[in-house]
Amino acid sequence: MKTSIFKGAVLSGLVCLAFTSCNNSDASKGNAKQNAQTKPETNNIKIVKVSVSTFTKSLKLPGTVKSSPNGIVNVTSSVNGVIERVLVNIGQNVHIGQPLFLVKSADVANLYSNYLQAKAQYELAKKTYELTKKLYAIGSMSKFDLDNALANLKSSKALMDGYYAQMRIIGLRGGGSYVMTKYITSPADGVVAKLNIHPGEKIIVDPYTPLATIVDTSHVMVEADAFSKDIRFIKPGQEADITTSSYPGVDFKGKIFYVGDIVDPNTRTYKVYIRVKNIHNLLKPNMFVNVKILPNSVQALSIPQSALIFDNNKFYVFKYENGKYIKTEVKVYQIKDGTAYIKSGLNPGDEIVGSGSLLLKDASGD
Repeated sequence: MKTSIFKGAVLSGLVCLAFTSCNNSDASKGNAKQNAQTKPETNNIKIVKVSVSTFTKSLKLPGTVKSSPNGIVNVTSSVNGVIERVLVNIGQNVHIGQPLFLVKSADVANLYSNYLQAKAQYELAKKTYELTKKLYAIGSMSKFDLDNALANLKSSKALMDGYYAQMRIIGLRGGGSYVMTKYITSPADGVVAKLNIHPGEKIIVDPYTPLATIVDTSHVMVEADAFSKDIRFIKPGQEADITTSSYPGVDFKGKIFYVGDIVDPNTRTYKVYIRVKNIHNLLKPNMFVNVKILPNSVQALSIPQSALIFDNNKFYVFKYENGKYIKTEVKVYQIKDGTAYIKSGLNPGDEIVGSGSLLLKDASGD
């Protein structure tokens, strides 16, 4: 009887021991599974590091065609007089030095008359000096006479040269005949854009009253508008493509020569000035154009595009720090070929969730 009771107790103990062992084994497996879920690679969540990369960025800006700063030349008169002939028409191509107007002028007549008189005095003074020098050599003239003849020669030459210089300033050249007319010539190559004078009209020396306007249309200036977020990508010397709906399929080539330093208070943009070669003079002042600033290399932080979460018009990523996932807002330069280039919000070497971010977002309830 006692033996049976003992055997029953031993059997019960073995059964309990076996049951306890099974329970402990199941608990260990459950704990191991729970620890695995806390690891970053679990459930298709992959951790990557933020790196620095180089990418190319092109910009598209609106612009307006302007006349080149050095391409507009006003033609004025250097003498008073009367227009005898107008030698060009509006829209005519002209070259530097080409006659535009023929002017009859008393100023020209007086200046040329003075020049001819001074020239005659100089020639006489020169002969007198040569003769005095010979007579001085044989003792027939004193040193005082020689010095006086030399002084008269220098004085008459200075007077002649002065009148000649005045003639050159107004476009006259020395000659043997008397003149009272002069040509007003084009100071630059270009197209006659305005004619403000007619034959028979009187003209005066007035820099503020142009007789004509010459415009160099071989090159024009494009004034483009750039927002402050893009201004760091624009520098003088960069090339640009210019297009307009007026001429589909035609690309005009240009180069940036100045980037404005002051923001426009009305548009909140900076002015970008581009010198453009005007093919067949197609671009006209005040025409609207599209400007594409050609790509330039920019360094920025890069992450996989799959790491981004777009929520409430903002971009976010999950940073992985000390075993925790932290939702962090980032600013993006651009997304290209599966890579997002980051402007702010991250640092090189940061660990982030490269894929599986949506699983974390759903789990967090955001």
